[in-house]
Amino acid sequence: MTTLKTLFAGLFLCSGCGVLLPACSEDPAVEAADRVEISDLEETIRFSYEALEPVSFRISSNKTWSIAKEDLDWLDVSPMNGGSKYPATVTLRPIANDDLERTGTLTLYAGAYSRTVTVMQEAFPIVPEITVRSGLGDGNALFFGYTDTAPVGFTIYSNVAWSARTEGLDGWAEVAPLSGERKQEAEIVVTPTPNEGDARTGTITFTAEGLEEPLVVTVSQEAVDPTPLLLVTGITDNRIAFANTPEAPLSFFIQCNRRWEILQEGLDWLTIEPASGRSSLLPVEVRLTAPKNEIYEPRSGTLTIRVADDAIADVTITVTQEANKRLLAQWTMDDTVPWKTYNPNFEADGRLDADLPEGTTATAAWMQVNEVDNTGETYTARFKISNDGTAYSFGNIWVDDHLLIYVPVTDMAANSVVNIRYSVAMNSAKMPRFWIVEWSTGDGVWTPTSISSLPWLGKNGQNTNNMFFDATYAMPNASADFKSPYKYIDINETATIPVSIDNGSLWFRIRCSDATHVSESSRNERTDGIYSGWIFLSGYGRGNTSPEERAISIWQIK
Repeated sequence: MTTLKTLFAGLFLCSGCGVLLPACSEDPAVEAADRVEISDLEETIRFSYEALEPVSFRISSNKTWSIAKEDLDWLDVSPMNGGSKYPATVTLRPIANDDLERTGTLTLYAGAYSRTVTVMQEAFPIVPEITVRSGLGDGNALFFGYTDTAPVGFTIYSNVAWSARTEGLDGWAEVAPLSGERKQEAEIVVTPTPNEGDARTGTITFTAEGLEEPLVVTVSQEAVDPTPLLLVTGITDNRIAFANTPEAPLSFFIQCNRRWEILQEGLDWLTIEPASGRSSLLPVEVRLTAPKNEIYEPRSGTLTIRVADDAIADVTITVTQEANKRLLAQWTMDDTVPWKTYNPNFEADGRLDADLPEGTTATAAWMQVNEVDNTGETYTARFKISNDGTAYSFGNIWVDDHLLIYVPVTDMAANSVVNIRYSVAMNSAKMPRFWIVEWSTGDGVWTPTSISSLPWLGKNGQNTNNMFFDATYAMPNASADFKSPYKYIDINETATIPVSIDNGSLWFRIRCSDATHVSESSRNERTDGIYSGWIFLSGYGRGNTSPEERAISIWQIK
């Protein structure tokens, strides 16, 4: 039997009409409990972008009701809920739209009943527009000098999505980005390359759908300077020298208004960065990186800077690197060690103990071979630190007197090459001029490191007596300045040791080969015996053939 309560519980009001219709529920209790009546509510509600008039509908229910919004932050709904049995008018008021079309949903709930309505608002009638905000001069133009490489930016604003295309800029100017979103400010960056020819011009054209007139930006660059320029700085005499184990890269700078490149010859061991460049009025740093030289020979090669302009001559740079070497003995003569007190008995016995390598027993001592000179007079060798405190000094010297050097050696292969280096000077033109450097393995056989026939030179620098002497080196002739600071010469001698030395020694001696001929030209041969002047022995490099090492040293270099 159907009751009146059951009948009303199964009815709801169709939208836009006041007719009650059966609900879909099969539950008699629900049908009896829920009754909802809605009028003036369409399935889709549309608003103009101006939102001039609100939209209202009425609701009546025997249950409390509520409304939920989704994607409708721009829509005001009032009221959002209500009680049972009391009819209510719900008003929808949108905010004016200044953008694209927008859509959301309203869902009404009352007990077990729900209904969803779509709410839409039309788009604002946008007029597409792209404008320049900053960074451009009059006429929307960018101008670059012929050497410019730095990026330059300008900003645009568009109320619609946009894209850009370039014309005439391929190969010399990069532009980014070439597209953008609506209602955003965008920075456009233009990066040129140096110009090596005539003036050049191109454009960037910004367009968008519906845009009546595109935005056009002109980009131009001046022609290259007709006067070629190449400056290479940061090096001396176009020479670069690496140590055997470089602590850091070395560099020089190229300033050139033409394209350039660096060609290498004999330098496959060297890394160059960069090895080429474009025109620039700013100096470009070229970094050279060398690994450790593992061989016992120096190595060298050349860098040639070549410019893409026949009016500029090539610039050639010589690059060298020291050989790998093993220090056998060193007498350091600078402030890093107290060398003047390192050999406290030097002035008494002429003995010089080496300080490197650490723990070495290498030593040197002055050996007076003769008891009398050529006049029959007895003499005694003398020793002191030079008056200026920079050298060991030896006085009262005659033929064959020498500095004898002992060097302990281990693990030396046959045919190894050993180098001895030092500087010498004298304080008088009457001191012995001709000297020989010799080596021995301790077997009593002495071999010169080198020997040649050296001329005797007078004050005029001429060999007027046509006299020659076999020696390794000759002290300066009398035209040199023998007053302090004395004229030093650098001695750099090598010896090839034919035998292997597993655990033994090498011996060197610096010997006076002729004491009867001196640097002065007053006599062809001395007949008055020794002279009381001094020979000075000091660190290599004081003769200025290379940077001063401030040490007497012996190296295995191969």
